[in-house]
Amino acid sequence: MKIISEIKVLNNLNRMAVLLVLLVIGVSFSSIAMAEKIQHLQQRASFAYDEMLKTQQQADIAAKKLARAEKRAESIRQQLTRAENEAEKIRQESNDAITALEQATSTWKSSSGELAQEWEQSSEMR
Repeated sequence: MKIISEIKVLNNLNRMAVLLVLLVIGVSFSSIAMAEKIQHLQQRASFAYDEMLKTQQQADIAAKKLARAEKRAESIRQQLTRAENEAEKIRQESNDAITALEQATSTWKSSSGELAQEWEQSSEMR
């Protein structure tokens, strides 16, 4: 009986050892699977981070280009305003010159008419 009970104990110990080995193997595979999942997630996060950096760099470049374009547009608007102001000033000078020409022409015609009359009168007196 003693041998039978020892055999039963050994059988139970063998079963427990097998269960323990299976448990260790299961935990190992589970740990490996978890590690692979974590590694995959780390790779995805790393890739996403790299993509984010590239996108941020592109956004920074675009923002700098926009700032330069806006600055250039403002400069062109200022040049246009100066050119329009200069054109208006020259337009006014031109109008003033035309008015002065008309007055000078009128004065010349008047003076020429008076001179012609005086010339005629002096010719008639001779």
